[in-house]
Amino acid sequence: MFITRVKNDNENKVRLKCKTYAELQELLVRQNKLLNNNRFVEALPDKGEKLKSFQSQIKEELNKRVNAEQLCEDMVALNIGINQLDTLEWTGKHVPSETSNYSQPDVNDEDKDILKMFVSHSGVNQDKIIIKEKPEEPLIKPSDLIEVKSPAKDIQEYNFNEFLERNVERYANNLCNRIDKYSFPTSRMLSYKESFMLEFMHENKLKELNKARTNLKFNTSSYRDTKVYDEDGVDDDDDDILSDDEKYI
Repeated sequence: MFITRVKNDNENKVRLKCKTYAELQELLVRQNKLLNNNRFVEALPDKGEKLKSFQSQIKEELNKRVNAEQLCEDMVALNIGINQLDTLEWTGKHVPSETSNYSQPDVNDEDKDILKMFVSHSGVNQDKIIIKEKPEEPLIKPSDLIEVKSPAKDIQEYNFNEFLERNVERYANNLCNRIDKYSFPTSRMLSYKESFMLEFMHENKLKELNKARTNLKFNTSSYRDTKVYDEDGVDDDDDDILSDDEKYI
């Protein structure tokens, strides 16, 4: 069983309150073009009655928007300030804020108008008073911080130097020359190639020295052979030993 949906009358209606002023103008132009097409209107079953009613609704909404904007402008123009209040109180006429020249009252200037003085004491002519403080001049200026070289100072320094040269002893003048000055080392940084060559030369010299030590031969002709010995000399030594023993006996 199929359920058919019943269309409501307000289903296809456009919500004009949600539209902007420009969108409402576009809808009005569109409705005017449709109503100007006579063939299209005559072909419709209701002869364009719905189009005309929708057109009237758009015009009413546009008129409401225009009236609301005009009311806002009028409310802004009704802003009553101090000057407008005075003119409204004494003349009975309201001057718009656009044409009135309102200026902030100066606190330093004394007000001589008696009527304004009475109104201010009654609490009617009250307004926020803004006091602008003027910046004070600094006591120390940037120009004072700049040192100016005076010629008298240079003359005093020159005379003091002459006094030192005349009265200081001789050894004090040459004292700076007696102090040992720092001498910079004569060594320098070697490159990788130079250091490699020096290391190679050093290794070659060590090899040559080692070879010379191994090839060194001593002359043993003047040395006595320990294996060959003299028997006569041994006997003489024994006799000497015995003679010594006999002495003790």
